[in-house]
Amino acid sequence: METLRVLVVDNDEATRSETAEFISEAFDGDVRTADSVSAATELIEREPPTVLVTGYEFDDGNGLELVALAREHNPGCGCILYTRSESVDTDSFEDVIVDFVPKEAPEATETLRALIQQTGIEQTQAAHPVPETEQDRLDTAETFAERTDTEPFERVTRLAADHFGLDSAAIVVVYRDEVGVLTAVGPNRTPKLREQSLATHALTADQQVLGVEDTRTDPRFADINAIHENGIVSYLGATIHHPNGEAVGVLSVYGTEPRTFDAADRTYLGRLATLAGDLLAAGGADA
Repeated sequence: METLRVLVVDNDEATRSETAEFISEAFDGDVRTADSVSAATELIEREPPTVLVTGYEFDDGNGLELVALAREHNPGCGCILYTRSESVDTDSFEDVIVDFVPKEAPEATETLRALIQQTGIEQTQAAHPVPETEQDRLDTAETFAERTDTEPFERVTRLAADHFGLDSAAIVVVYRDEVGVLTAVGPNRTPKLREQSLATHALTADQQVLGVEDTRTDPRFADINAIHENGIVSYLGATIHHPNGEAVGVLSVYGTEPRTFDAADRTYLGRLATLAGDLLAAGGADA
């Protein structure tokens, strides 16, 4: 089971200490603190937290920047904005998924405790990140256990492999405990168990596209033998959505050498994943 790691970021020393002490007493785990965006950035890059509890306004930035950074290093990171309501620009939340706990609320600390339980403890017990609508997602994914019309999806998979110049690509369906391969090009490098698969992390990644430059040095995957035994060094995966909106699968490309995937790469694979979702719609919601 993964150790719960909580990072508390607040520029007020008293609040920062009180919050960290409260969390330490409520949970078993590693609680660290930072007083600025720059200090928090160093901690996040060194060892990504399971849960980030952050204020909003800092002299060198704001808490939403830390949310983005934390999720870049750990897509399953639970992010909680813990600050006073009047300090927050609500328009800045437009493209960010984050829980907000006003410090002035009567039961603020109890709400904070419940959110850490939900986004931290339950996530680490699951051994992999879990989407918020997991049960509905699983019910939908089960409808794709058997598909015979795979040729259109094979063409999408081939487009992905050819574009990136890689010998291996796949469209996979993420079930409760396993990952099933719908179609593959080249060697099948997909680990069978969900907790060992990179695809399951793509479901909760920012923009639901996950890029990994080197699995051997990435703290999320460095200790997963199945990934390395299958020769996966670099990875890019984009989530495929069923017509009902649920994330049922992932279009994945696998590299055997380190590789950096830029914004254009992520956009291209995301568009192919959207095309795969359109093919699901064209084939019928239960095809």
